[in-house]
Amino acid sequence: SLSDMAPASAAAAQGGSQAGRAGTEQETEKEEDLDFYQVLGLTFEASDEEIRKQYHSIVRTLHPDRRRPGGTGGNALERFHQVQSAWRVLADPTRRLLYDLRNFGESSMSASGAGGAEAEAKLLSMQRDQAERDVRNMEDQLQKVLRREKAVRGILVRQALYGDLRLRPESLEEGLAGTRTLEASDLVGPVLEVTKPLQSFVEQHTIVLQGGPSSSKADLPGFYNPSPLNLGAA
Repeated sequence: SLSDMAPASAAAAQGGSQAGRAGTEQETEKEEDLDFYQVLGLTFEASDEEIRKQYHSIVRTLHPDRRRPGGTGGNALERFHQVQSAWRVLADPTRRLLYDLRNFGESSMSASGAGGAEAEAKLLSMQRDQAERDVRNMEDQLQKVLRREKAVRGILVRQALYGDLRLRPESLEEGLAGTRTLEASDLVGPVLEVTKPLQSFVEQHTIVLQGGPSSSKADLPGFYNPSPLNLGAA
């Protein structure tokens, strides 16, 4: 059967065995509450070059070697993390488009279209292309993991899905009873196949997912949110 590692947004694995593996209340602002353009002192229409120059200009002033003794190190460190978060998103075309559409409903990126269905379709295409590149790049690692796990009868992932894993009403009774193996068609969806990426994450016969407890599975190599503008599925 398919089992989800987090409600409505997780990877589900079938195989011999399975394993998977924050901010605090004291944080003044959560990352999702920040306006990354304001963090970098940029306009919504900023070009890639403007983003790059502004980031490096700010980071130079926040470097620990440039801080004065007795200064407000805590505030500088918080500011540094905010700038790093803004750079990570705005410097990547796919992440920037996703951020724009989620927060503003449109994007100034010329190739993406203004907003709406056209922009979302463009975003899905960019995410899919990146995931396919990730899978190609992890092929050597995947083969090493498969050889190792087969040799010791370890974890072999038969199928893994990511996305909205809720059961459709018509499949709910059989799913809860466990009378048959569930298929992707039994799920609300949308979902995508992540069998190869999940298998490549196996270390010492355990599935090890990168990132902390608050990290989105959509950020894992080979993964992406198949419903990118649905915040509940991230």
